[in-house]
Amino acid sequence: MTVKREFYNDEFYHVYNRGVDKRNIFKDYFDEQRFVRGSRIFRFLADPRGRSIERGDFAMDGEKLVDSVAYCLMPNHYHMLIKQCMEGGVSKYLSKLNNGYTKYFNIRWDRSGHLFEYRFKSEHISSDAYYLQVTHYIHANPLVFFQKDWKEKGLKDPNTALDFLLDYGKSSLGMYLDHGAELIKIGGDDLIHPMSGDEYRAAFLGYISGRQPAGLA
Repeated sequence: MTVKREFYNDEFYHVYNRGVDKRNIFKDYFDEQRFVRGSRIFRFLADPRGRSIERGDFAMDGEKLVDSVAYCLMPNHYHMLIKQCMEGGVSKYLSKLNNGYTKYFNIRWDRSGHLFEYRFKSEHISSDAYYLQVTHYIHANPLVFFQKDWKEKGLKDPNTALDFLLDYGKSSLGMYLDHGAELIKIGGDDLIHPMSGDEYRAAFLGYISGRQPAGLA
């Protein structure tokens, strides 16, 4: 029995998906950039035409399905934090994003069939504190490549770990920290939990150092 998921305007959701059979869905830089471009373009109700996603020449304006707040790409899955802007926005956005990327991937890599294991998975962000923790969780995902057991044993050098994450580059973490002393604005809007880039850096270091509860598995 299929349970219908309900999403509400102006509410935030942690959404994620992974490759079927846990296969890699990003093989190289070009795959990653195509997905990120799609994630930005498909936020809007209007559909791009032709090869505008690959060229990056789509005018990003008009009515929005969702706002994107945070993301991270891993070899075989992705995480995003999004806000629904119009009725049905979350489902329509992820359908456009996943189906569009699957079509691109299958053509490029000469394959057929499903690429993603699920339609998508989602969790509602029920509080401001949880919202902040989810951004930390998303941005910290690549730490398994820095120190596989970091959650169990703790990080030996959190500052070096942060440098690793910034070098990894396949997330929105750098966008947060680049704000420095200014309030973080993503997509032109303040975070639901307003803080400067420097404050976010301190909070994130606290998260990966274990000085505040992780809250997420």
